[in-house]
Amino acid sequence: MLDSIGSRITKARLFRNLNQKELAQKIGVEPATISKYESGMNEPNIKNLKSIAEALDTSIDELV
Repeated sequence: MLDSIGSRITKARLFRNLNQKELAQKIGVEPATISKYESGMNEPNIKNLKSIAEALDTSIDELV
């Protein structure tokens, strides 16, 4: 089974030793937003996906 965007965000975030609150602060969203992305309840729009990729020092391709 392929990883979801949310699980890839989680893996990249944990690899960089960030918690959800820290990632949320880096991209200017609420921690609950990160939680929803990671749980698969919501998917980030392209602007937030780009911000997440930059904050986690990875590419959009790696997250999708």
